[in-house]
Amino acid sequence: MTAFDIEKEVKTFGFYSNEKSNDGEHSKGYTLQLWKYRNTLIGKLSYNEGLIGDQISNYISNVKYNSEKKHFILKAF
Repeated sequence: MTAFDIEKEVKTFGFYSNEKSNDGEHSKGYTLQLWKYRNTLIGKLSYNEGLIGDQISNYISNVKYNSEKKHFILKAF
């Protein structure tokens, strides 16, 4: 299996952000991006407080999702 084949199997699962900017140069907030690869959820959690684009990011693994309650449990490194 090649990286190209794997890329075809990765699907966007969700995106959430509460990041806001008052001046167009600085922002504050969190961004969560999730993808589904086969039966596994993976993602990236970012936080920014300062210049836009200067986020602190962590990759997420071991994501558990309860579709009935729409509830996530995750671990960021």
